[in-house]
Amino acid sequence: MLYEIKFGLRRLTPTDPHLFFRFSEGDHVPDEQRTANNSQTYCVDADEFTYETIEQANGQATVVRFQLTDPQYHAGDVVVVLSGAEIHFHGMIGSLADGWAIATDRRGSLLPTTVQ
Repeated sequence: MLYEIKFGLRRLTPTDPHLFFRFSEGDHVPDEQRTANNSQTYCVDADEFTYETIEQANGQATVVRFQLTDPQYHAGDVVVVLSGAEIHFHGMIGSLADGWAIATDRRGSLLPTTVQ
């Protein structure tokens, strides 16, 4: 059994060429999309943050590699580097393997490009 979908002022039927997708009885969303994925935030003081610059823009590190061995963090989590109340880096961990994470902040990084 197919279901009709209202689209604006026009009613789409299952055979309408403007219909992108069709729902059939028994269709379901895959498990990974039904489960709420909550990211965590890894917060570290700027004076204690040791990293390598992978990419930079205007003298600021935009992609960094740093050690992260705590098993509670995963790719998709967020890293925030603070100096007092000022955010020096706020980015998403794109990969995490063998105790090393790579994170990206292309918009507001204040981390210098040096290897600390």
